[in-house]
Amino acid sequence: MIQDILGKPANYGLDRVALHPLKRISTVADQASAAAFLCSPEAGFMTGVALSVDGGRAIR
Repeated sequence: MIQDILGKPANYGLDRVALHPLKRISTVADQASAAAFLCSPEAGFMTGVALSVDGGRAIR
């Protein structure tokens, strides 16, 4: 997948940010927070879920 974007301009894909309701793409911290939640006792009743950490992009 990374091979597809190598050699592209530095601003490649930034136009897609406008498609996100939160107007930004996710960070490593966003993804890590979701993973930490799923590993925590607070997620103890969650089973078989696909957790989308996409800033609301899925609703568009």
